[in-house]
Amino acid sequence: MARDQLRRQGVDLATVDTQVWEDALAGTKAAAAEDRKRVLEQGGLHIVGTERHEARRIDNQLRGRAGRQGDPGSSRFFVSLEDDLMRRFGGSTVANLMDRLGVDEDIPIEHDLISRSIANAQVKVEGYNFDLRKHLLEYDDVVNQQRRVIYDQRNLILSSSNLKDTILGMVQDELRAAIAQHVSGDPLEWDLVGLLQAVRRVLPLPVKFEPPWGDRSPEQIEAQLVAVAECLYDAKEASVGAEGLLELPRLQQALQMESLDQRYLQFLMDQRLEPALLRQLERMLMLRAVDSHWVRHLTALDELREGIGLRAIAQRNPLIEYKREAFDMFDELKSAIALDVAGKILFSTLKQQPTSESMRAFRPLAQAQHSQSSAPAKVKERVGRNDPCPCGSGKKYKHCCMHKDAAALAPGGTATRSGTQTSPPQHTRKKRRR
Repeated sequence: MARDQLRRQGVDLATVDTQVWEDALAGTKAAAAEDRKRVLEQGGLHIVGTERHEARRIDNQLRGRAGRQGDPGSSRFFVSLEDDLMRRFGGSTVANLMDRLGVDEDIPIEHDLISRSIANAQVKVEGYNFDLRKHLLEYDDVVNQQRRVIYDQRNLILSSSNLKDTILGMVQDELRAAIAQHVSGDPLEWDLVGLLQAVRRVLPLPVKFEPPWGDRSPEQIEAQLVAVAECLYDAKEASVGAEGLLELPRLQQALQMESLDQRYLQFLMDQRLEPALLRQLERMLMLRAVDSHWVRHLTALDELREGIGLRAIAQRNPLIEYKREAFDMFDELKSAIALDVAGKILFSTLKQQPTSESMRAFRPLAQAQHSQSSAPAKVKERVGRNDPCPCGSGKKYKHCCMHKDAAALAPGGTATRSGTQTSPPQHTRKKRRR
């Protein structure tokens, strides 16, 4: 109040005098004390409510405004039979009773029974809202548990210095899953072609690789593929400066091939990375796989939650159905992450982009043009009409080279024999007759 009073008087609060501020503050305090005394003499603050809220907490807060810190006050609430709270809980019964008794609509009804019925209605609404929030919280707990697992895995990826064992375990698990899917049961029903296609999605195998898996057991096939995966991973981690592949004999023994074609060897040479770069590639692939699949999983959970309530028509608990299907979807999420990482680690590499200096070495002409364009342009000093001519003739500029310079800058000038340009012919002004 004191600030508003000083602003209305045009006083700057940043440079106001201390005595002026204290006088204004004392005046506003005296006015506030007088207003408080007048309010207390009238019986205090009176709160008028136009309806009753669904929660008793809101009504109690409004009542508490009338008696702050022991001050006197009162409150009164008006409820219509057409309010939402009354229509849901007994409003129609009271309205029918008033119609039978012939009570006028403008006559207020004051009875403790109505107050108790309103309070009971508020208790019912509060219980319903509490159950609703509790039910929604149970749905959210399912997502929170899965989020906690994903975030723990992501923090592990960021904090780990070496993810080789984790990713190599994913590769081996995918190979075992492919073997269990295509090579199980009766050997006559084995799908060796499908197994080879599934393995090629995980391991970069030679084109001419045709293993004799028909006369082997699933355990032998698994041992061979695991050995090949370890050899390929070790070959990828070899030093870039080393000549050849030190793991080549071991890889040939695992593949059970006498020789490898030159194209496949060149592919393995191109895939080699330094240990530090390979650790970076592992972290990048893991983070990208986890983040992308987790976003899709959250979208799928939202879609599942929108229609899960229809399971109640089939006499099934929607919450239990949601938990069961969310658990199955989370298992699929972990499998998709592992498949994505296992299928990319042995086929991906890091390539350093050429710097600007190396690009200029291949483009000398562009470098020369760039140097010419980047050179600061010389600004020609402007010469006045009556200044000495820059050519050194001693004449004024307007009597010497000004016309030549103007002709050279004009767009419509024509060339003369000496190579200079002359200005276009000017129209002479006709003399006015007297």
